[in-house]
Amino acid sequence: YGRKIDKKLPPLSDFFRNKIISDSLITAAGLEGYKQTSIAEYLIVSPATIARRVKKFKDKQLLFDKIKQQGLFWSYSKDIEYSEANDSLLMEQVLKYGEFLDLKKIFLLYGKREAKRIWIEKLVKDPHFIKLNYFLARNFFGMDIEVDFFKGGISDREHKLRMLAS
Repeated sequence: YGRKIDKKLPPLSDFFRNKIISDSLITAAGLEGYKQTSIAEYLIVSPATIARRVKKFKDKQLLFDKIKQQGLFWSYSKDIEYSEANDSLLMEQVLKYGEFLDLKKIFLLYGKREAKRIWIEKLVKDPHFIKLNYFLARNFFGMDIEVDFFKGGISDREHKLRMLAS
């Protein structure tokens, strides 16, 4: 009874094919049974780096689960999982509908540059989010602009609908 049965682990190269190293792959290797020190040795990084990346992945997953429970993925399958979504989708939904602390968490997890890139791609042109865009621009991105900056443009969605209608 009290003894652990050692199972044969797949080689670490199975997790990191094509030299792609992501937080999810590092976490998956750990869940499979590899110790963080073994993963660190294989990837030639410090164990502290591996620990930070696993924590970051888990924090992203927790944030995803939280906003999913709040119904912020209302236009997606209610069974959507973090592994099926992508970071861009998570950031977009939090930027649009998240609470203040969730916004801060996005900046902590992804950095200001990446959050701003998603904001510009997904929200800036959308006329439904003028007040939100103004708030984000002034308070999170340090932009000294007025609300008129966000008025007048048409969103990508509106542009596509106009193209379909003509």
